[in-house]
Amino acid sequence: MAPLHTIGYSRLSVAEVATRLRAAEIDVLCDIRSRPYSRFNPDFSRERLRDLLAEHGLKYLYLGRELGGLPLDPACYVDGRARFDLMALQPSFVEGLDRLGRSLATHRPAIMCAEKEPTQCHRFLLVSRHMTRRGAEVRHLKHDGGWEPQRAVEERLVDLMKLTPPPMLDGEAEWQRAIDAAYDKQNRRIGFTEPEDSGGRLG
Repeated sequence: MAPLHTIGYSRLSVAEVATRLRAAEIDVLCDIRSRPYSRFNPDFSRERLRDLLAEHGLKYLYLGRELGGLPLDPACYVDGRARFDLMALQPSFVEGLDRLGRSLATHRPAIMCAEKEPTQCHRFLLVSRHMTRRGAEVRHLKHDGGWEPQRAVEERLVDLMKLTPPPMLDGEAEWQRAIDAAYDKQNRRIGFTEPEDSGGRLG
């Protein structure tokens, strides 16, 4: 089974994204933005992006309805904030993971969102977390080249949330508790507050 890659385009051009995808031997870009359009870079609007990627020999697949960070179901919001644990229970989300998982058997896909830093994006906090639980190897592509494994990003998130276990309690069970707590803490910080607030961080 192929690894699952992720990328956040941020300030990159489509050509620069394509270069990084081709270097990782990616053949399908899966767009998981709930809103697949960009005011700042129209080339990343859904139809334009599909056409530009084709020029680089890459396929485009839109999975934002299934795996996007902005849930439509009001039951996924608690105190006005989207909750990833509730989103993960949605049949459409599970269907999206199933589809992504099946693609790993025949393709080398990458999931894409707008945010450069994985710890600030639902592609890591939600989608990659659950794909890892299903046994996928997740690699986060970096803008300066190379990639970072899911576990390394998790450990960075734990440090960012100031939840690193003390040296005498740094066994795997303690680390896993810290990782789970870090995911939840970051969710409370950056989960979408839509539909009322259009300033949510996730796409």
